Amino acid sequence: MTMNQQSVLTVVLAVVGGVGGGFLGARLGGPPAPPVAAPALGVAPEPQHAAEIAALVQRNTSIERSLEEIRLALADVSAAQRTAIAARASEPASAPIASATSSAAKADAKPDAGTAMDRLLAGGLEWEEAQALWKEVAAAGKLDELVQILEQRAKARGNDPDAQTQLGLAYLQKTFRAGGGPEAGIWATKADRAFDAALAADDKHWEARFQKAVSLSFWPPMLGKQPDAVKQFETLVAQQEASGSKQKGYAATYLFLGNMHLQMGAKDKALAAWNQGLAQFPDDAELLKKIADVH
Repeated sequence: MTMNQQSVLTVVLAVVGGVGGGFLGARLGGPPAPPVAAPALGVAPEPQHAAEIAALVQRNTSIERSLEEIRLALADVSAAQRTAIAARASEPASAPIASATSSAAKADAKPDAGTAMDRLLAGGLEWEEAQALWKEVAAAGKLDELVQILEQRAKARGNDPDAQTQLGLAYLQKTFRAGGGPEAGIWATKADRAFDAALAADDKHWEARFQKAVSLSFWPPMLGKQPDAVKQFETLVAQQEASGSKQKGYAATYLFLGNMHLQMGAKDKALAAWNQGLAQFPDDAELLKKIADVH
């Protein structure tokens, strides 16, 4: 090795030793190694420098070995973590945890407008069940979305009385939540028109006529909708009796018709309507109670 080569090697080893020692000290929390002064280039080292060079070479080798050990250790930790994560992912969840997770998901879940529509259109819901579902949809802020879905459906199926009736029911929900102001009148009018569209497609559509009659019965008396409500209920009574069917819910037609007559001051007509209904449904508790209360 020439003298210039020895000088360059001395500088390189000094830099590696200073930087490497400082890096390792910083990573492991120990004090950085003091820098080693390098001789000027082109100057022959003193005799004692040979020992220093040998020490620096040994120190550099030790640093490289330490860094390699750290790298391998970190690699082992990463491999162990990956193995543990993979093992946990493949383990089946315990029943209590799965149950708790499922319950939490159900508690956080909000009704989806499309799902609510499917449930409403599927039919078979009791009145209370349907109202509870509408309430859930409104509480979740999905009522307007559901109204839009039903509007699009009714538009696409212009001659489908079921689609028009469901739209009318949605408009009634907007009416209920609008209070008694002008907005309520707008939604009530929309509902009435939707029921008319359903009846135009099918004059004997029971639910459309029943819902139209009931909604008209709740209009303020000053607007003069009561006679129209009575007419709708009377038409429904005639259609029910002509069909010979005594489906669940038909008794309500007589009940509401009698109520309308009573509100208009026609007690005898009210009793006649309730007794007519009782002849068809002799065990109906509501009709029996009405007759007993008025007598």
